[in-house]
Amino acid sequence: MRKVLLLVLVAGLGLTLGAARAGAAQPTVAANVLVDQDHNLQFSDNKQNEPAITRDPSTGVLIAGANDQIQEPLCPGTTAPLASPCPFDPSVSVNGYYRSTDGGQTWTGGILPNGPGRTGGGDPSLDYGPARCPGGAFKWACGTVIYYGSLGDPFPEFAGEQVLIYHSLDDGASWSSPALATSTDNKSNFDDHDWIAVDRSPAHFGRLYVF
Repeated sequence: MRKVLLLVLVAGLGLTLGAARAGAAQPTVAANVLVDQDHNLQFSDNKQNEPAITRDPSTGVLIAGANDQIQEPLCPGTTAPLASPCPFDPSVSVNGYYRSTDGGQTWTGGILPNGPGRTGGGDPSLDYGPARCPGGAFKWACGTVIYYGSLGDPFPEFAGEQVLIYHSLDDGASWSSPALATSTDNKSNFDDHDWIAVDRSPAHFGRLYVF
């Protein structure tokens, strides 16, 4: 009996929501647009993955990030699929960034710089928040800051990731040097798949969290 009643309630809810949505404007999807900057390059230079994106609410500018191997050396022996190594150069950052000022129709971008003793290691996470005013308070009136979090690999050793944080005050047109956000530094207990979030609540307005 309970199962029958539950089905009736769910069906009724579906009809109610369907009626409410019928009068609302439906979203539209435009054509897919390539965001990367390496069209027709050889493997592994044409390789991106693990993308993230945010949007400046005051300007509408879109800022995205991805693991981007556009500056990595080519894979040797690529005529043998799955049998050839694709090395990561220990000095090459894979922290790709992209920005669009026209709602995602066109994109520009590049690779974020390495930090002191650290190579940009990918796994990007992005968020926006209020900029800090000259007096030290965070206010929207002082602008928007875009944060980009990533892994940071020790150079020249490729292991023991930590987390790097970049920021931009001009919607990704330029970026700061990265700050080192974590202190874990060993091969067996390392950071991975970082995530950042800006607190926009009144209690801790503008605070940046790293997970």
